[in-house]
Amino acid sequence: MNYNFKCKCSLCSSTNDERDNWIGEKSRRSDVLDFAERFAMRAHTENDVRQEIALLHKCLRLRESCCHSYDRLILKTRNALMSACLSHGDYKNAALHCEIVVRMYSKIYHPMHPMTALQLSTLGNLRVEIGEVEKGLKELESAVQVLRVTHGKDSSLVHSIEALMRDTTSSTTQ
Repeated sequence: MNYNFKCKCSLCSSTNDERDNWIGEKSRRSDVLDFAERFAMRAHTENDVRQEIALLHKCLRLRESCCHSYDRLILKTRNALMSACLSHGDYKNAALHCEIVVRMYSKIYHPMHPMTALQLSTLGNLRVEIGEVEKGLKELESAVQVLRVTHGKDSSLVHSIEALMRDTTSSTTQ
């Protein structure tokens, strides 16, 4: 390839056979992602939550097989799985997916970003629901520290998380 300079990238410096293999690999990746998208679309229209979760797990496995671990498609699938688990009343698995989403948000945005804090708040709520109160309170506290800065200490969001923390603390001490 000619870019008005001698390119030394792995694609340009490879042989035609190597380029064909790379293009074939890219095509297979595209096929896998198309197949995964079909699972996601079927899950989106599924009325049975258990079936929706199964389809989303298939979608996730396929996407994880050909995308980097912080890819937006994996993030989107994890969020969909968390929502489906919540609909099913499976708070433990919802918390598992939410925890992974928090780690992803921390890398993609920043640990102190409001998106990360909002997800941490969700994770804290889920942890409290499944009986992991100490972990949940720590996550809620981390979330509220960020949200005090980003939303203001007088915001209704901050007040509602603080109220949840007070209620949780008072119910566990009784």
